[in-house]
Amino acid sequence: MASKEAFPLGVYAQGQTRWLGKRIARETLWNAAKNKLRGKRVLDVGCGYGHYIQDFLNLGAAEVYGIDYLDNMIEQGNEKVCFECLSTHDMKFDKEFDVAMCIFVIMWSKNYEELLTSVSNVHKALKPNGVLFCYVPNCVAELKSWSEEDGVKYGYRRLFTDGLDDGDKMNVHFYDLKGKPTNWEMTFFRQETYERCFEEAGFRNVRVVDPVIRDEWRSEFGAEYVDKMLNPTRDLLFVAEKL
Repeated sequence: MASKEAFPLGVYAQGQTRWLGKRIARETLWNAAKNKLRGKRVLDVGCGYGHYIQDFLNLGAAEVYGIDYLDNMIEQGNEKVCFECLSTHDMKFDKEFDVAMCIFVIMWSKNYEELLTSVSNVHKALKPNGVLFCYVPNCVAELKSWSEEDGVKYGYRRLFTDGLDDGDKMNVHFYDLKGKPTNWEMTFFRQETYERCFEEAGFRNVRVVDPVIRDEWRSEFGAEYVDKMLNPTRDLLFVAEKL
């Protein structure tokens, strides 16, 4: 897991306010989850400052339980919101939640074993017929052409190097609101590795959801830029079920 002292949470949170968090990722997630949260108990894994918790409540969630390995992340002034300082590796929940949200969290695993531990603990936390929504970066070679200008617009940029293989470390730049980058390290996992991990943890009906793009974004950002974000898509939203 990432070091508590070093992780650039402030800059990372600013990235969530850019197009990545507010537009593509959020729109795609809400479209996929909007009919699955009403009356449900939701586990928000790696909730951070709680960027999405109010949205889950707006979609009808009965309760949102956020966990993050950093303490004092959420002000708990809402009786429908709970927070616990907890790593995914130390979760002991057992069939307690209807839905789990893992939004740009599990790619910080140091290796496949850590990845599998986190996903397995999420699977255990879900009730039968529970659903996981999991957003991760799409690590494919075609993204090597992504420029720093693209990264500033998007909020972050992954730095691909020749010869990267599954489980290797790669650098990622998070950009603050002035476009200044902060470097951090993530693990390179391919789409098929995530799929294998979900299935090994016990999930079934694993699938990737197509990103949702609004027409007005093409006017605002330019069709060429939007097409670059989609071919291939920069991030993957997995949906998986616990049968």
